[in-house]
Amino acid sequence: MSLLESYVSDLKNVPPEGRIFVMRKRGHDLLAPPEDLFRDFKQREKELKARGLGKIEAHNRAWEEVEYERRFADQFWRHPSAIEELKHIAERARQQDVYLICYEKPPKKCHRFLLLQFAREIERRSEAGR
Repeated sequence: MSLLESYVSDLKNVPPEGRIFVMRKRGHDLLAPPEDLFRDFKQREKELKARGLGKIEAHNRAWEEVEYERRFADQFWRHPSAIEELKHIAERARQQDVYLICYEKPPKKCHRFLLLQFAREIERRSEAGR
């Protein structure tokens, strides 16, 4: 079985028992972007759209400009409870397919892809500690 990812508009293809929503106020707030990061990102995305960039380009450029990956990683790795929550989800994924779900459809960047990387890193660290 696997830890996978999907997005809200594709839920018809995701079994209900394997859904983990990683957005605020959906049950896994520790795995959602911090409010200040999300606010900064959305503001920059709005500015870029106003300058004429398309939705995808504005989204992905705003991601880079607000240093989304670095800031999200910094926040995640500083919170042991977030690490434990993702570890628990990854362990569940050994028994069944589990999907981290957020709003953004590829090719838009999304923090759920970072969470997949973090889960692999948690597993690697765990194996190295044995």
